[in-house]
Amino acid sequence: MSKHPVLTADALVLQIASLVHDKGFEQGLQIAETAISQNLQSGNLYHLAGVCAVHLGLREQAGDFWRAALALSPMHAEVHANLAVLLHEARCDDEAETWYRSALQLQPANAYLHARFAALLASRKQGAQAEHHYRRALALDPADAGTHANLGVLLSSARRHADAEQCYRQALALAPDNVPAHINLGLLLAGQGALQAAQQCYARALELEPGNAAAFSNLGLLLEQDKNDELAEQCHQTASRLAPELEEVLCNLGNFLARLHRYEEAENSYRRAIALKSAPENTASAATYTSLGVLLTETDRAEEAEACFRRAVQVDAAYPLAASNLAVLLFQQQRYPEAWPYYEARHDPLMARPVARPPASCGALWQGESVAGKSMLVWPEQGLGDMIHFCRYIPQLKLQGAAHVTLVCYPDQHVLLSTLAGVDASIRLGEEATLPAHDYCVLTMSLPGYLQANSAPAPAALPYLHTTPERHARWLQRLTDLAPHREGLRVGLVWKGNPNHANDAERSLKTVDQLAPLWSIPGIQWVSLQKTEDVIATPAGLDPLHWLPLGHELLDFADTAAVVDMLDLVICVDTSVAHLAGALGKACWLLLPAYKTDWRWLQARSDTPWYPHSMRLFRQPHRGDWLSPINDIAIRLKARLAQRGAD
Repeated sequence: MSKHPVLTADALVLQIASLVHDKGFEQGLQIAETAISQNLQSGNLYHLAGVCAVHLGLREQAGDFWRAALALSPMHAEVHANLAVLLHEARCDDEAETWYRSALQLQPANAYLHARFAALLASRKQGAQAEHHYRRALALDPADAGTHANLGVLLSSARRHADAEQCYRQALALAPDNVPAHINLGLLLAGQGALQAAQQCYARALELEPGNAAAFSNLGLLLEQDKNDELAEQCHQTASRLAPELEEVLCNLGNFLARLHRYEEAENSYRRAIALKSAPENTASAATYTSLGVLLTETDRAEEAEACFRRAVQVDAAYPLAASNLAVLLFQQQRYPEAWPYYEARHDPLMARPVARPPASCGALWQGESVAGKSMLVWPEQGLGDMIHFCRYIPQLKLQGAAHVTLVCYPDQHVLLSTLAGVDASIRLGEEATLPAHDYCVLTMSLPGYLQANSAPAPAALPYLHTTPERHARWLQRLTDLAPHREGLRVGLVWKGNPNHANDAERSLKTVDQLAPLWSIPGIQWVSLQKTEDVIATPAGLDPLHWLPLGHELLDFADTAAVVDMLDLVICVDTSVAHLAGALGKACWLLLPAYKTDWRWLQARSDTPWYPHSMRLFRQPHRGDWLSPINDIAIRLKARLAQRGAD
């Protein structure tokens, strides 16, 4: 009697492999499971069973098959690779990394594995290793457009824009129809201000894929840069209709609406984005939580805003914008010990506009270590006013035993800051190449966090900056020549700040004429400290004899300090002259906007602990209303003149 032949493991493997080739995954899995149930032991059999299972969506079962395969064939390279990819896609990153490394030990020339492993490393913020594996993949397969494009994304995130652009263009040379590469190149070009070239990239992406939501969303961002809000909104709304499930699209729409102060619509967009990722293991991005936190801050919902910023930090501790915004919110509430550590995120290289850091050659970045006997280099940061405000902490370095303190200054402040106690040497920014290495470098605004980390900032002893004898003599003579018969009060004015400041449209007056309610007050000589290239004409309604325009003659802050020192009062908007007056101990009345008031002025106060007794704050009652605080100033000026007359 004849018998059916019994198939060997090798024969079954060949049969299943043929079915896999023909996409007969269900039949292949049935054959494999039957053989396994009959205790047929073969690493290749389990391997193919896993391949069939994963194609049928049975991912957990596939993992079990592959682990069994490795128990029989520990050096099975394909199984190592398949497990790595399976775990990567399941977001089991630690295990996936382990399997990628073992797979690459077995197949070091596998370009696909290098590229996949690089993507995992990039998602885990391991940029240097990710770049290594992307470049290894390209060395093995230089015609892989996708890997060129992915390397471009990595380099772009590291602000290596020229290298990223080269990668995107290489990807497009290999695959001209690669829509994501067109979009990413457009985003890169837009960030560099090449708006027309970026628009061409987005147009090409939409030509290839007319319903691509990312292209519409990024085109909206570009049109915002070009100040075309009407078309920008059309693009953002179109993108959200095309892809209501894409968080980034909804977040971009929310950011656009928030910028226009359409807060209710913006909040709705942010919350829709967050709702997409409601599962604990699939949370919304730190960027979305941060954007919502900013909106809640701007709408006076501080408690909710704090929760959003903290959630963002929890989601991605490496997202510096969340930590920086949380710090500012805590500062506004005078929660300084909590705020200072978060504020260090401001100089993180991943910030869109990170604070400049001192060159590594100048010494290690100081993080609160003992300074006794050490040489310290203090580096300037942010605005001119910030430098004046926070240089007050430099003398404490000497009090804590620093052997030598060198201060790098903005050129316009070099002479002024030479009057600060506790500085052994100062040098203009741009001339630091001549500096020797110091034991430590520190950014100016990091000083209070490390020197007074566990307490609120102590008020400085005013004045802590001074005019120099030479400048004092020069400007005393100049003022005497211009107004030899001084009567009444001499009041300095500054009504505009740096136009490049992010909130300058809110903090600055549009023209000096907005101060017109002050002109009718008798007994005042107005001194314009507003920096200009030309003489500022006498404002309408003011007697020219009461107007001294000096701003065009002020060459640096030492000049301004000398003039301010001879005034009775300074009235100004929130700009560097306010801090200069405060540091000199000169009376200063500061006009503050209602919208995005700088954190250091706290909330609802008319005084400030930063410049006690000398500075008074005059706040807009609501956005855009400068007339109310200016009228308040007029009333107080009249009272001051009356008191002066009585004395």
